[in-house]
Amino acid sequence: MDLNPDKCFVMTFARSRSALEYGYAVGGAHLKRVESAKDLGIIMVPNLDPREHLQHISKKANASLGFVIRASRDGLSVPSLRHIFISLVRSHLEYTSVVWAPFQKNHCDLLERIQIRFLKAVGVRLGFNYREVPVTTLRDALGLPLLESRRRYLDLMFLHRLLNGSIDCPDLLGMVDLRVPVGGTRSRDLFGETHQLTSYGYHSIIPRLLRHGNSVSAQADFFGSSPTTFKENILHS
Repeated sequence: MDLNPDKCFVMTFARSRSALEYGYAVGGAHLKRVESAKDLGIIMVPNLDPREHLQHISKKANASLGFVIRASRDGLSVPSLRHIFISLVRSHLEYTSVVWAPFQKNHCDLLERIQIRFLKAVGVRLGFNYREVPVTTLRDALGLPLLESRRRYLDLMFLHRLLNGSIDCPDLLGMVDLRVPVGGTRSRDLFGETHQLTSYGYHSIIPRLLRHGNSVSAQADFFGSSPTTFKENILHS
């Protein structure tokens, strides 16, 4: 496969501020080093901080929501607005969330404010004053859970697909530690969780997936249920 040096670049991933950096070349052409790059829709930076990606998708989702609000001024039913919001706005806020799911409150709030903006717009059309829209009540009535809850649901569905072979990635599957009960333990945990020394490690992808998996392992069967049945079980857990 021939590589185009003009479309290639170098990025060093490290948590350290003094990471070792080397020069690379393709076909004799020196590759430039970058501090930010998009790969399969995800903005990556050297320290894997999701802030830049979150700001990017928030901007896209807000722009899409603004378009939806303007284009629907002549009249659309609330159910229609809900479907459009899910398809054109919320999709920006959930694409590949398993990779970049935030855990810091300010990052979570950055995303949640977009859904709140939509709920307030709907509330105004229902006759409420903008500042008095009952956001929580309206969210429940429209069946729009908190985006944090949605990310947990997407994590669990990803883990189910990984364990059942729908996602073919042996390296990732090898990181999933299945727990073998010993003696008369009452724990229903299905996955082994290792102690993480840092908050970064605790909230990283695999520990987070296993933690979420254990939270529903007593109600949902990861191996003996279809995706549809598993989905129903975790939505009611």
